[in-house]
Parts: sequence; structure tokens; C-alpha cells
Amino acid sequence: MKKIILDTNTYSKYILGDAAVFEQIIESDTIYLSSIVIGELIAGFLRGTMINKNRENLNMFISKSTVQVLAPELRLRKYMPK
Repeated sequence: MKKIILDTNTYSKYILGDAAVFEQIIESDTIYLSSIVIGELIAGFLRGTMINKNRENLNMFISKSTVQVLAPELRLRKYMPK
């Protein structure tokens, strides 16, 4: 079972049609995308001219059954003084 996690640059290469990245994605059983990467992508979309198209592409990608979004988990008690 092959699992990968994509960073912002790798997702961008995928969208731009990078064959090596595409191959890795289609060979993977699970593709992880962190919520931080999603935030970075959205920030980039807002600076561009194709906001709606980029959002649509990202939503379609996230909807795939093989894609899982990872959210950071904070353990505040560990870091907060009593």
C-alpha cells in the first residue's frame, strides 16, 4: 500500500501537468494533503486571476476517495504553563 503526502509545490506541479508527480499520485492508495498546504494554496489563489478555477480544481482533488486532509492537532496543555 503506497501512501504519499503532498506539499504546496508538489500539488502545483500536479495541476500544471508534471508527469512524474502525476505518476506518483495515480500509483498511490492514499494521498494526504495537510490543512496548512490547503491554506497556502488558497492564499496563492487569492493573489491570482483564476480563483474560481483553482478552487474548483482543489475541491475536486480533495473529493477523491484516495485523498485525506490532515488537520494539525494542538495539545495546548503540554505547552501552556499551569
